[in-house]
Amino acid sequence: MKIIVSLFICFIVAFATADSAASASSIQLDVFSGSNPWWLAFSVRNAGVDTTSVQIKEAQSSWKSMDYSRGWGYFTYSSDTRMNYPVSVILTSVNGKQITLNNVITSTSAGTINTGASYDSGSVSNPTAAPTSKAATTAPTSKAATAAPATKTATAAPTAKAATAAPAAKVATAAPTSKPTSKAATAAPTSKAATASPTSKAATAAPTAKPTSKAATASPTAKAATTAPASGCSSGMKLLVPLYQYPGAAWDTVAASGRTVATVAIINPSSGPGNGPDSAFNTYMTKLHNAGVEMIGYVHTSYGARSASEVKAEIDIYASQFPLVVGIFLDEVSATQDKVSYYTSLYTYIMGMPGWKYDVINPGAVPVAGYLNAATQIVAFEDASSKFASSTNPSFATCSNKDKFAVITYGASSSGMQSAVNTAKSKGYYGWVYVTDGASGCCTYNTIASYYASMASYVAAN
Repeated sequence: MKIIVSLFICFIVAFATADSAASASSIQLDVFSGSNPWWLAFSVRNAGVDTTSVQIKEAQSSWKSMDYSRGWGYFTYSSDTRMNYPVSVILTSVNGKQITLNNVITSTSAGTINTGASYDSGSVSNPTAAPTSKAATTAPTSKAATAAPATKTATAAPTAKAATAAPAAKVATAAPTSKPTSKAATAAPTSKAATASPTSKAATAAPTAKPTSKAATASPTAKAATTAPASGCSSGMKLLVPLYQYPGAAWDTVAASGRTVATVAIINPSSGPGNGPDSAFNTYMTKLHNAGVEMIGYVHTSYGARSASEVKAEIDIYASQFPLVVGIFLDEVSATQDKVSYYTSLYTYIMGMPGWKYDVINPGAVPVAGYLNAATQIVAFEDASSKFASSTNPSFATCSNKDKFAVITYGASSSGMQSAVNTAKSKGYYGWVYVTDGASGCCTYNTIASYYASMASYVAAN
């Protein structure tokens, strides 16, 4: 009897040790299926503690920090050139522990990677565990706008366009950059910042962004550089403003310039329409309308992963409860061919609303040409202002369709704002523009640009 008990105890101890070892070596990287040769997004799972920051290194390059879309839960990285695989990452936990995973991601289609590592195991070279599944593609339903990045924009992504956590009632926050307005919110995740990625892409992210963090998903076809249209085809630019704040002083500033320059403001009550406008929104939307400012409502699409019925339900709230809205700003938008039909269907739905005239989409980068028939306007760039001058021109842009394209940039000084507006004019195909001194991250579009009034005057003069 004692021998049997002893053997049983040994079995239990051995099992517990094996199970403990397995749970301690369970970090997974879920690579977002919308990643492409210029943009990578992944989440960190089963780490046991929160991962607060991630650094990434492409083959034969230096370490760079990734943006995080808080509402979406993804870390995002954008490259100006085609990325070199495999890539290595350094994860840092909330308690300061780090782990280096060398050559851990071999491609954008890696799916779920079992690293066989934990924060207590140190560096891991060339993980060989096979992917177990494709990375999850469904983002949280409550996301801050983008962008972008107007949540990746608005503008993320993943605003996006850098995304932020879903705001409390009456508090609109930024999206993805990256694609926010992501990429990142605008996004991502400008989270997503709203023009982020996959934090809630501040709009316009993202994954936004962009979000804030943007979330650009342009395909190789869309990346081909072309010659800009002839000089002089960019006259008559509009401002596309990620107005993600609760009604107050920022809205007064936008209204005050509403008769100086043509303006379209993106309204984002609660990472979308919430339950409809309160009295403050009704009052200030009337004020903007009387000042000549047009308004469109923010809705994120999680790069085509969000169900069309869920997106349409939020569009219906704007249509039924926001009578002064004249269209929709779709954040965290894919740029690849496989999602063209998804966004074309939403375009048909939006433009079928009585009195509506805008369906603005925010991939935060140049999409494939099929998106020309899936939107009235396309945010073809949402990223740091310093990158705008060297950015890729839409190959299908002409003087006749220049009003199709919008640019949202962040991190610009007052002089940088003027430079960005001048670049939009010299490139020739951007009819809509927005520049802010907001920094990349969670809060790119939490406030309007500090130089908003002078920007409005400068855009009007150009």
